[in-house]
Amino acid sequence: MSNNTSDSSIESLNELKNLKDSIETEISQLRSNRDSLHCEIEGIKISIASLEKFIHSYEQNKSKLLESIKNNTNIKEQLVNDINMLSLKLKAVKSDELSSKALNESLQSDLSDFVDEKKLLSNRIMDIQDGLEIISKEKENRIPSLKKCNDIIKRLSSSLKIAHNHMEVSIVFNDVQGY
Repeated sequence: MSNNTSDSSIESLNELKNLKDSIETEISQLRSNRDSLHCEIEGIKISIASLEKFIHSYEQNKSKLLESIKNNTNIKEQLVNDINMLSLKLKAVKSDELSSKALNESLQSDLSDFVDEKKLLSNRIMDIQDGLEIISKEKENRIPSLKKCNDIIKRLSSSLKIAHNHMEVSIVFNDVQGY
């Protein structure tokens, strides 16, 4: 039995040795897996850090974009208000344009009436000038004879005054003698 025991011990030792080798191999594989997992974990940590930076950057961009959208909404509202104001001004300009056209037509009509009136007055003025020329010519023709008549009337008046004075003197003289 001793042989049997020894064989059994040897076999047990061999089994233990095989088990030990198997465990060492498994430990080696586990260490290799652990190292590989450590590398993967480091890679994941780097990826997580990178993702955190990306998320932070994304959040900042998102905030900026939301602010920009809000500003764009304000700008849009301002632009809509500006467009509405311009639309009202355009309507006013169109109304003013129509009023100006009507006023222009009225003024053109008045101008035409004034031009016609001017022509009529020009013709009347020419007729008056012609009449004045005729009167001036007649005056020039009649003035010499009127001057002669005026001279004769002056001489006659002066003679009558002298005669009148003589008569007064005679009357006064006769009155003085008759008393």
